[in-house]
Amino acid sequence: LSLNDNKEVNIFDFKSSKKLYDIVIKPFEKDLKFVNELTIIPHKNLLSIPFEVLISQVPKNKNNYENAKWLGKNYSFSYYPSLYAFNYFNIQKINAVKRSFIGFGNPIFDKEVKKNYK
Repeated sequence: LSLNDNKEVNIFDFKSSKKLYDIVIKPFEKDLKFVNELTIIPHKNLLSIPFEVLISQVPKNKNNYENAKWLGKNYSFSYYPSLYAFNYFNIQKINAVKRSFIGFGNPIFDKEVKKNYK
């Protein structure tokens, strides 16, 4: 995203996002049917692309970001700088000692919401 001279966010380039989706993801759509996580090991120019903002369909309304078919709505993403890093970190996970974890917190920050829980 970038700001224009009026300090407003420029309109997202849906056409380029769709074009890149068609090149990088579309050939594998059938293979991704039952997948919910993608691990990306980008090469060269793909290093700077957030795959979450690729779209499978250009929206009719260019300002309708909420209903755009973002790839990030369908998958969670992990990025690795190289195949070596991917292998290294996955071996570390296998060798890690398995320990239990439990965490507690107070997620209520709004005073109005807090009153309703008393």
